[in-house]
Amino acid sequence: AVPATHIYRIPDGHTYTEAATIPTIYSTSWHALITTGKLRAGETIMIHAAGSGVSTAAIQLAKWRGATVLATAGSERKIEVARRLGADFTVDNRREDFVKVALDATDGIGVDMVFDHVGPKLFEDSLRALRPRGRLVSCGTTTGVKAIFSLPQLYQFGLQILGAGRNSRREFESMLDFYWDAGFEPVIDSEMPLEEIYEAHRKMEANEAIGKIVIRP
Repeated sequence: AVPATHIYRIPDGHTYTEAATIPTIYSTSWHALITTGKLRAGETIMIHAAGSGVSTAAIQLAKWRGATVLATAGSERKIEVARRLGADFTVDNRREDFVKVALDATDGIGVDMVFDHVGPKLFEDSLRALRPRGRLVSCGTTTGVKAIFSLPQLYQFGLQILGAGRNSRREFESMLDFYWDAGFEPVIDSEMPLEEIYEAHRKMEANEAIGKIVIRP
C-alpha cells in the first residue's frame, strides 16, 4: 500500500492511538522550535493556542529544551492543560494582555521566541512581545492568511519572522527516535468511530477540543 521506506515500527509500550497523534503535532513543533527557531536552553518562548495539538507538543519540547514557557489560550480548561504540561506562565489571551504578561515575566525585555499558528489575530501583538532581535516562528493561519504589522517595529528592533516549512524524512526519523524515549504525553481530547466524524468536526469548529481528536476507521 505504501513504500517500505515510509513505514515506522511502533515500539512495545506505545499504542496505535498514541502513534496516530505523533506525525503532525510533534514533527511540526520539532521543525518549528528546534530546526527553524533554534530554541536554546535558558530562553523564554511564548506558545499561542496552548490547547491545540501542535502547541501541547511544543510546550513539552520547549521544556525538554530547557526553555521557560509562557503559554496563551482562550479558556481556563486549556490553560490548565498547559500548566499540567509544564508551562511556567499562562495567560487567557481573550481576557488578558499577553504582551504585558510577557514583559512582566522577562523584566521588561520581552520573550526570545514566539511560536504562532493562530495568524493575524495575535500577530502584531506577538511582535510587540518579542525582545530586540527576537524571533517569531509561524506555521499556521487559523484566523486568516494576511497579517498587518508595523515595519519600523520590525527593522528598528531587528526582529525575525521565520516560516516553518516541511520537515525532511531524515528529520522526521530523528524526531521519532527521540520521541519514543522522551516520555512525552500526547494530549488526546477524544476517540470516535468514523461514523461520528461529524461530531469531531463540530467540536473543532466550536473550538471545544483540547489536543487531538482520534478517529477510528
